[in-house]
Formats: sequence, structure tokens, C-alpha cells
Amino acid sequence: MIRRETVVEIGHADLVAAQRLILRAGFRRPPQRWKQALLWGVATAFFSMILYGELLGGLAGTVAISAFGSLLLVFGLPVLIVLLLGPRAARRNWRAVPAFQGPLHYSWDEEGFSSATLSGHSMHRWPSYRRWLENDRLLLLWPHPATYQILPKRALEPAQVEDLRRFLLQQAGT
Repeated sequence: MIRRETVVEIGHADLVAAQRLILRAGFRRPPQRWKQALLWGVATAFFSMILYGELLGGLAGTVAISAFGSLLLVFGLPVLIVLLLGPRAARRNWRAVPAFQGPLHYSWDEEGFSSATLSGHSMHRWPSYRRWLENDRLLLLWPHPATYQILPKRALEPAQVEDLRRFLLQQAGT
């Protein structure tokens, strides 16, 4: 029988890993691609208008330089922010959230997923999960659009990961 509970302490390294997983997934999601392409196009047009007449080489050179610059801005800036500022922000968030200061107790069953901390308890039914992501280190579960739960896989046995994945695939609204 699979034990459907675990206890884990979240560290700031888990928060950094979650930020990076979310960033990677954001670049891979098809709904995000059109937004990124649109932003890139608008940034290219904006930079072209600013730079046109300031550079030698005419319109073609200006558009090429603007396209490259806006590409760096649209795709490079989020990566730079997560890589450089992410660890500092993760440490600050880790210190600021009381739930991370002690063990997190997670449990799940056919009804949903529960978490308990020193500061409270919550239970969300599977259909309320809008989205979930995973990599080799983490499972991230979104019961609300702006909040997610971090479940490090180091606290789970492989059978537990499979069990959770089965619930998420079959019953969650993802």
C-alpha cells in the first residue's frame, strides 16, 4: 500500500528551483509564445522608431539592430532576473513566509491534496488544481492562479510520485 503522506522542510534552494522551473515552463507553453512574439514585435518596432535616423545603414540596419536588442530584452531579461536576483529573492521570501520555518505535512487521497504547517492547514480538491509542473527535483501545484505549493521530490518515494501524478492527470482540472 502506498503511503499518501510526507513531511518536508522547504529551503531557499527549493524556492530557487521553483522559480527556474516556472521560467523554463513559461518559455515552453504555447499560449505564452504568441505573447512573447507580440512583445518582441512591439519592442522591435519601438526601438526601430527610436534608432531610425540615429544609425548609419538606413532602415534595414536599424531594424536588424532593434530586432536583436528587443530579442535580448524580451527573452534575456527574464532569464537574467531569475538567475541573478532569484536566489536573493528566494532567501528573502523564505525568511518572510512563516510556513517555511517548520516542517510541511502533505497528504493526499481521492478527495484532494492537504497541507499543514505551524501556521495553518489547507485542503484543495483535485479539480481546483489549475496547473502543475514537475522536474527531477520538484512538483509544483497551483490550487489558485497566483499561488502554488512546492513539493520537493526528495521527500517522496517513486511510488508516491507516480500516485500523485495519477491523481493530477485523472482528477485535476489541469
